[in-house]
Amino acid sequence: VFLAERIGAEGVRREVLFTRIRGGGRDGAAWRGRLLRAARSAVDLSHGNIAQIVDVGEDEDGLFLASELVRGWSLEEILNRARALGLKLPPEVAVEMGREVARALAYAHDIRDESGRATPVAHGGLIPRRVVVTEDGQVKVLDFGFGAAEGASPAGDLKALGRLLYEALTLRRPGSAGEEVGPAPRIDPELWALVSRLLDPAAETFPRTAQEVEAELGGWLNRHGGTDLSLATYLADLFSEEAERRARRQGSSRRRAIVLGLGAVLVALVALGLLLLPAGETKTVFTSDPSGATVFIDGKAVGTTPLELTDLEEGRPHVALVEAEGFLPVKRLVVGGASYDVSLSPLPSPVETAPPPEEPPLPAGEEIASTKMRAVAFEPTDTPGIRAVRLPVSLLPWRNVGIRKACSKLKRKRAHRIAVKGGYHLYMHLTRPQATSAIYVAKGPKQRDQGVISRAHPLFLPPGFDKVCFMITESALPIDNVGTLRFDIRDGSGHRTSVNLDSQQAIHAPPEVAVTNVPGLLASHRWALSLEDLGGRYGPGTSPVVLVRQPTGVDLWEEREGGPDSYIQALRPGERIVVEYADSVDVFLVDDDPSDNEGEWRLVAEDLGPSPRPLHRMRPIRLELGGQ
Repeated sequence: VFLAERIGAEGVRREVLFTRIRGGGRDGAAWRGRLLRAARSAVDLSHGNIAQIVDVGEDEDGLFLASELVRGWSLEEILNRARALGLKLPPEVAVEMGREVARALAYAHDIRDESGRATPVAHGGLIPRRVVVTEDGQVKVLDFGFGAAEGASPAGDLKALGRLLYEALTLRRPGSAGEEVGPAPRIDPELWALVSRLLDPAAETFPRTAQEVEAELGGWLNRHGGTDLSLATYLADLFSEEAERRARRQGSSRRRAIVLGLGAVLVALVALGLLLLPAGETKTVFTSDPSGATVFIDGKAVGTTPLELTDLEEGRPHVALVEAEGFLPVKRLVVGGASYDVSLSPLPSPVETAPPPEEPPLPAGEEIASTKMRAVAFEPTDTPGIRAVRLPVSLLPWRNVGIRKACSKLKRKRAHRIAVKGGYHLYMHLTRPQATSAIYVAKGPKQRDQGVISRAHPLFLPPGFDKVCFMITESALPIDNVGTLRFDIRDGSGHRTSVNLDSQQAIHAPPEVAVTNVPGLLASHRWALSLEDLGGRYGPGTSPVVLVRQPTGVDLWEEREGGPDSYIQALRPGERIVVEYADSVDVFLVDDDPSDNEGEWRLVAEDLGPSPRPLHRMRPIRLELGGQ
């Protein structure tokens, strides 16, 4: 195995893992054939949780494989590190890793070729060494298809996933096949029941698909409140020198406790013959400068500093937040049984800025050329809790769509069904889970349509369309995006085709430059949006529709009702969509020719009250950059 550099078109360089493959013995020809078949299958896999196969070939030295270089820690290293430090992985961390592996298996087990024929790819060699968590917290499965023996199957992959979960939750390696798995102490019974089912493929309750396992693990995380403890944060702490120092301190404390406990027993036996002293408590201590700061553990207020806690399990990590009025809050990873002294920094003084200069008035008779300059905002109506804004259709066309899209021709006389596979992250892998939504634009000689398609909401197009295009939009630059969407298109005769859209091709569409921003909402409330048709149209053969985009901050990615796919939605008359954690929304249309736009629509926002899931992480801060 070598670290290599792959040089592509225009001199683009990329570090890869270069593996020289040797073996086969007397069965060399058959072995070589199996390997090449696995390689051909693996090259087609394109998923955020699967290490990409870049190239496979043969030269005078034999077969070679070039794959994506994944920097991070393997699950084997993570488990060995936890054992060495005497720690157990938090169940939320183990389940999060298991869910990401299940997501990779779900994609590979459900892959299809261009004709629509199922061509599932089984891993066949899923072990802790082949699961890697990157430094930014992304889970990657390595060697897909290459560890497989003859007879590898999706069911075998699911059992292997069960063994991974078993070891991550208990730090014990599962026994041989058929060994009974009893109840595990301090493990949630619901979670342990799923692991037990995965370890017994012959049972009637064995999960049928990886999608089912992914859904169950995701549901468990949602029911248990998820976790503020990201994989990146947890692993950075686990492999730090501070973790080693804590482990040594805790080891010394345990040894002292044993010695003192034995001494107390001996004294008691001498005095009374049967008196036993209770075991000492594990104390977690927080102090701060200034004192009196409020301490939150995993989002729950537990007291003010100086503070001693006795209910935190020794060695188990938690997220602590320490805050005081007039000071910047401090958030850090802590473990039970240790002491922490937190220094709080005062909030900076407000920076006074001069008011912007007044713009000179326009000369008489001159109008602003760009309709984007016209300001619109939600305004109160006569009905309490209802706000509305009139949207001239001429204000909405999105001007800079460009070529960053994936398109496919359609057969005009046939209906089509389009499904979405894969997923993507905006903001690298800080966001989890993946989004699957994209904008679609379908065109025909006499009709046009546009909206939003996602994995949960496939698209059905009636006859009359001869082309469809897909695109992703965001307000930030797409340089940190990761992941690919695949659109499987099937017409009424059963013919299938597919197109891929890399999230790096997302279109940068900032508010007020490419799309229209409509402020006037209360960010702490949920709002139901509806569209009223006031005679507007954006072209022949079209129906009223507006695309609505919510802010996409890292904290907002998965917290909203509807998850990541709710950040972009299509709204038509007679429908309602819900937005939350937003004081404004971006509204726009994909329209290559806005010259035939006319009339207007009315966007109505109904206040549904405070969000039932307040974001305790949303805290205003003031930044002073270069004195400005």
